[in-house]
Amino acid sequence: MGDILGAFISIVTVEYIRGVKENNWQPFSKKLWQRNYWEHIIRNEEELMRIQNYIKNNPSKWENDRLKRASGNRVQEIMESYEEEPWMI
Repeated sequence: MGDILGAFISIVTVEYIRGVKENNWQPFSKKLWQRNYWEHIIRNEEELMRIQNYIKNNPSKWENDRLKRASGNRVQEIMESYEEEPWMI
């Protein structure tokens, strides 16, 4: 599975870079892909429905997510929150 995903990521990344250079696509200054991924085998209909509902409903929760503007560096985010609220130190 990792080889298939790696090939997909490579192909899509090359096409994206080509689109930026040749078709004036908007460049993305951050990482295009997350570092790791989580595999899961869906074993029954109930589990499939739960996962489908998560995928369907999760975007609507993004505005209220405390990590929406996160840098990806959990330690840095904690330190920044201390800077904002010095009484917590």
